Amino acid sequence: MKFDWPTFSLVMGSTWTLPGALPCFCLMSVNELGPYNKSYFIPQIYGVWQATKDFSVSFGVIAPWDPIKNLTGTPAPGLAQDDFARSQWPTFFTEFVYKSDACGKIGPWMLQFGLGGMYGKEEPLDPGSSGASTSRYVSGAPGTVTYYKDSFDTDTVDMWMATAKMYIPIIPEKAPGKLAGSLGLAATAFTGQNLRTIIVAPPMIHSLQSYDRNGTTANADYHAPVYTGGWGQLSYYFTDTVWSGFYYGQGRVSLSQARKATTPASGVERVQQYVVNLVYDPNPAIRLGLEYSYITTHYAASVSGLKSEGAVNMVHFGASYFF
Repeated sequence: MKFDWPTFSLVMGSTWTLPGALPCFCLMSVNELGPYNKSYFIPQIYGVWQATKDFSVSFGVIAPWDPIKNLTGTPAPGLAQDDFARSQWPTFFTEFVYKSDACGKIGPWMLQFGLGGMYGKEEPLDPGSSGASTSRYVSGAPGTVTYYKDSFDTDTVDMWMATAKMYIPIIPEKAPGKLAGSLGLAATAFTGQNLRTIIVAPPMIHSLQSYDRNGTTANADYHAPVYTGGWGQLSYYFTDTVWSGFYYGQGRVSLSQARKATTPASGVERVQQYVVNLVYDPNPAIRLGLEYSYITTHYAASVSGLKSEGAVNMVHFGASYFF
């Protein structure tokens, strides 16, 4: 739902997150660039104030957890209670954007720069009590003490993210619709903590979650790792309807040695993606594309007999019809 006034707009409902998002890409697979703040579909309310012709400010609140997905990003309404649901506050965000057509455009995209951020809270609940089947405990060597969680315990962990984005029409279109020879550059970057509710979960889910540093001691002491990344895109139009996109994305989680020791074998520490595609837009309603992707993944845990890195090559073909 959207309400528009001359210099102000109000948006309410499930929609894409704004800070750092720059949806100028054209990808054949929906999960490409997912770990790099491509944008996340989640309930929110926000306003956009057009302060001047070229400068705008957006601000609002986002649901602190996704009500239709579980912690792995899989649609599963009602199957899991998210720690963020216990937060006393929603997630707040703002973004400042400068956008101008003074340097020309490529399709709808013009020169723009943006800075934004988010802030929220998670309240992890540490279950278990002495003797209960859900208790968390560790047994030491014979004669040493066995530690139990004696009661339910909660803690709070900050969620924050700082974002930046830009789009530069290096060689703008000659006239509206005359795209041949156009060259555009887009880039986004971010850094933040406890981002599993904003960054698409796979493949980073086990690395982005908060964790209890005290493990089995009486008082919970939850922390969350910092995740930094971004993506860049270079697009070139061979003709008015045929163009290529060249993409690179990278994300890295800053994990302590203690956290690495408790991270599952599937926990990812670093991921990179290289994508190139050829796209044909015969008319505004039809798009055809061929795409090649190369993805490398570095895992946080060291498992005997297994490599800590892996790579995959993929080729996609896509056909879209826009109603």
